Amino acid sequence: MLVEIRRYTIEPGRRDEFVAWFEREVMPAMEAEGMRILGMFVGVEDPDSFFYLRGFTSEEERARQIEAFYDSAEWDHTLRPRAMEMEESFHVELVRSTEHSPI
Repeated sequence: MLVEIRRYTIEPGRRDEFVAWFEREVMPAMEAEGMRILGMFVGVEDPDSFFYLRGFTSEEERARQIEAFYDSAEWDHTLRPRAMEMEESFHVELVRSTEHSPI
């Protein structure tokens, strides 16, 4: 399985707002394109950090789903402007599970 480990730095003091928005609007939009969110996390030591894991069965599936989501009118006109308002930065690390990984 391919997994994206996605780390976001949120504008100071807005993490709870970001998480609520992500859960309410972004997750359903991603899931509508077939994406699987494997988990969401907030930093314990950094009050402005948010992480989530997004899983894919193959590179081809990942490419299709990413294109469908990020080329959508919903992302372009609704979700992206809101994300840019709250995010300071983000980093994505693509990893592949090991043979005995539970995911």
